[in-house]
Amino acid sequence: MEKLNIKLENCYGIKSFKAELDFTTNKASIIYAPNGTMKSSLALTFKDFSLGKPSIDRIYKDRVTTRQIIDQTGAEPTKEQIFVVEPYTSSYESDRVSTLLVNQELKKEYDSILKTIEEKKEGLLKEVKKTSGVKSDCEELISIVFTKEQDKFLVAMGRVEKEVLEEPKSDLAKIPYLQIFNEKVEAFLKTGDFKTQLEN
Repeated sequence: MEKLNIKLENCYGIKSFKAELDFTTNKASIIYAPNGTMKSSLALTFKDFSLGKPSIDRIYKDRVTTRQIIDQTGAEPTKEQIFVVEPYTSSYESDRVSTLLVNQELKKEYDSILKTIEEKKEGLLKEVKKTSGVKSDCEELISIVFTKEQDKFLVAMGRVEKEVLEEPKSDLAKIPYLQIFNEKVEAFLKTGDFKTQLEN
């Protein structure tokens, strides 16, 4: 891609924006603007484009939105050519983030480590499913039990690591998870008589 022509109207607060980014002499272009001006809105618009979603104006939803992103030939770039790194998101993840690593050896090592972690995680979840009786959403369930959040599986593993590796095995380990935590037990625990007796 030699040039990228951008024309936006009413995109997440951007009333009007026109620009031509020329990549014939430089591989990168910098758009500088004060805080609260348009940078995040521009990123959101490009993210929509990469996901094949329409862009909107969040406040004035009745306004007509224009989003034109084309190259020097008048053709739209492919969705795969647009990569948006979201700002201020500590949990941000992307399967394309390693493309930001310039050193190919580091990139290769990074990808290899991620692949190894994913393989070990899948192996662990397979064994946990067998012993717990949980057939689906096992990763999410473990995360919620130990962190109260849905997407913190590795954090949950870190929290129980010492207990699993160093403490004696509990007799409760022999009892399948679903034998204790299921809809019937939860309903029983919520009954008025049982709650009253438990409090007494």
